[in-house]
Amino acid sequence: MNRQVLVLAIIVVLICGPAKATAGDAESTHCAQITAWVMGGVSSQRAMQIISENPITFSPSVKDVSGLPALQPERATLNPASGCTKAIESGAQLLRSKRYEDAERVLHRLLTGDSRDAAIHFALGALRQMQGDWDGAFDEFSESKRLLPGLPETHNRLAWNFYHSDDGENAIAEARTTLSIDPRNAEAYRFLGLGFYSNGMLEAALHAFAQSLLLEPENRDTFLGIGLTLQAQNHKYRAMGAFRHALKLDPEFWEAHYQVAAIFQARGRFERAIEEYGYAKRLAPAETKIREALADLYFQKGDFSAASHEFGELLSLNSKSETAHFGLAKVLIARRSYLAAVDELRQAIQLDPDVSDGHRVLGEILLLTHQREEGIEELRRAVELDPESALAQRTLAAALRPAHAHDLLSKQLHEAIDNR
Repeated sequence: MNRQVLVLAIIVVLICGPAKATAGDAESTHCAQITAWVMGGVSSQRAMQIISENPITFSPSVKDVSGLPALQPERATLNPASGCTKAIESGAQLLRSKRYEDAERVLHRLLTGDSRDAAIHFALGALRQMQGDWDGAFDEFSESKRLLPGLPETHNRLAWNFYHSDDGENAIAEARTTLSIDPRNAEAYRFLGLGFYSNGMLEAALHAFAQSLLLEPENRDTFLGIGLTLQAQNHKYRAMGAFRHALKLDPEFWEAHYQVAAIFQARGRFERAIEEYGYAKRLAPAETKIREALADLYFQKGDFSAASHEFGELLSLNSKSETAHFGLAKVLIARRSYLAAVDELRQAIQLDPDVSDGHRVLGEILLLTHQREEGIEELRRAVELDPESALAQRTLAAALRPAHAHDLLSKQLHEAIDNR
């Protein structure tokens, strides 16, 4: 969903009162309802239809929503007489400033007015998704569905949520529920495709994406899904074509740039990959997976300073990133700064204590820095966590034969880090 829809949320701050409307504030309440639905990606015309079919406190008026096109409120040309015009202009500034918390406070203010308003819970769910809070989004969309059952848009948002939570089965179920209500819902076919993709049902995914394209031929997200599926089938060139078509539809689609970069990286075309990751990072500076991929690329390329910089930026975005601490440890090991690497590994393990590799690498470094007992303890923990790991078993066996261990462990450590 396009984050630009958030701009409409700020309408409520300036013109919308409590959900229970009187004759004097009916227009404000109406604008609030339209705002809430459109925040979640519903078109203005569809929002008017929902309100018409499910009246809560007022009757809709076409003139109130005529200037609010779906998903592109920042490009709207509103009637100067509309009470929403000034609000949208002010909201655009808040959106540019990424003041998402202000938008959330607005919605909670409305929710205080009427906690039974399905539209407001729907909008809060959309806001949670924009911030990557998938559990919170699920709660809000579930409440919206309870208050207003049978709405295709809510089932679609739940399908999207399940997909991002790696729950392909429920994503498929929600998409199919939408299609049972609206058999020509292109978005539902797209989410159905993503659910199949998540479950490894790749041919079924491509069929669902094709159905979506029949109904909505030029959707960038559908081409992204096609590209991901083709990539999973190891059709790299065809996947690249799908990602490039998504970028033709939207040159600022950061996820398509990210996927193109990943293909270039897999081909060893590092400079082109860096260029594409750079585009993605500029378009979505808060997306941690871009920095993770870019840092790993620099490490793979042997540019340890650049890799360290990217892992450091990742930590500035998420101070609890196990990936960043382990990445910095990799860089330090490559530079043979073992004592500093121990500190990073301990922080990584503290954040995620159940990863066998972390304990194994820490154990190897402790052995190399003559901390044998602690090293053996970490290696035993690694074996406990992953008894099937031949590498962890071999490393522990070597540690128990100290006369022969040092050279083997040094070689093994660097090979394991280089291949991780």
